[in-house]
Amino acid sequence: MFRSTHPTVDARQVPGKDLELPFVVALGTVHSRSADRVVWHTHEAHELLFVLEGATTYEFRPGRTMEVTGGYFLFAPHGSQHRGGQDVRMPSVLCGIQFDARRRDAARHSVLTCEDLHTLLGQLDGVPPTVRPFDRELRRVIPRMMEECQAFNAGRGDFATKASLRALACLAIVEAARQLASLGRADPTEMVAAAEAYLREHFAEQLQMSDLARHLGLSRARMFEVFKQATGLTPNDYLVRRRIQQARELLQETERSITDIALATGFSSSQYFSQVFRKYVGVTPSEYRRSRSTSL
Repeated sequence: MFRSTHPTVDARQVPGKDLELPFVVALGTVHSRSADRVVWHTHEAHELLFVLEGATTYEFRPGRTMEVTGGYFLFAPHGSQHRGGQDVRMPSVLCGIQFDARRRDAARHSVLTCEDLHTLLGQLDGVPPTVRPFDRELRRVIPRMMEECQAFNAGRGDFATKASLRALACLAIVEAARQLASLGRADPTEMVAAAEAYLREHFAEQLQMSDLARHLGLSRARMFEVFKQATGLTPNDYLVRRRIQQARELLQETERSITDIALATGFSSSQYFSQVFRKYVGVTPSEYRRSRSTSL
């Protein structure tokens, strides 16, 4: 997974045995400046892929495709068959961990006890391939782990580097598992609140619903189901209503042009903006502006 013969791809790995950390199969880093081949394969160990820069896509059998962008990680459970999208890993910078907490000596030299590892196994049992955003702890740990991997591969495999890598690998696994385990416990109202906050923050962008689903760590279908049950609206409808509300405020409070307001609120053109505005408000943006100015 972490190796490549492509001349524009720098892929390195640190075997867990070299760190004297039995439950880690390998740590790896990939710096790819161009597309690289990643064909169908499986691992007996769980795998975490943390993308720091760029974006790439992975396909899982049967028939599931997942995009991972910078600041997100992918969990591939042991035994899952996967590959890069159409056998290709796109240009990206990533750091990965393969780990197997089922090993008899898994707790040796680890900050995790045997009981901790048993709990970890329970948390990950049955979790499907999943994409989640880095939380604050992972944003701190992953770049440091990548730096230490690079130092180790550059020949600086002294006791301090090895000890640091053992600790960082354990921290990354624990924090990722915490996020993955929280998916099953998450309150739908919390998911909807997170979705609404994301839509409010990004309403002016050319936002895709797949961006929202990835942010929440849900499938697109599950996201629509939860959101509709809680609000009575689809995420698309909520987003359009948020855009229209902002547009109404700008039409009433500023002298900005219709085209400028359309683009500022996430619409691709003034024509489309006028069409949608009339549908939701009953009048065109120009008519709305005139009526507001007349009533003042």
